[in-house]
Amino acid sequence: MLITDIHRDVFQTLLEKHKQDSNFRFTLRGSNINDRLSKGYWFSGNDYSIYFSFWGGSDTINKTPNIYFVINVDGITHLNFVAKDSDKKAAFFEKLALLLDLKRTKHKVTMLIIENKYYSAEPRR
Repeated sequence: MLITDIHRDVFQTLLEKHKQDSNFRFTLRGSNINDRLSKGYWFSGNDYSIYFSFWGGSDTINKTPNIYFVINVDGITHLNFVAKDSDKKAAFFEKLALLLDLKRTKHKVTMLIIENKYYSAEPRR
């Protein structure tokens, strides 16, 4: 699957949900560097992954939302918690990680993978 297919499928799914519930919010790409919007790159990321969030709040050091969802082109997904700019937020995410039995990856405990899941545009049987 191409990264543009993932952008399209996720965008259509989230937009449909927003049409059903106007309170449902999600983030989109904030800039058009390298003309990515015209290429269908609706979300932040690169040629290998997209990321978006359903929550407000961002990490001023990492330049990402504090909580964001990642889909890689190979279909692996992650939920990341980032708090490089705040010891208080990092402590909260540490407690959350313990409660949810999350795996740490890097940046101490600030980036966490819930578990690997695979994205597919094809319906499950």
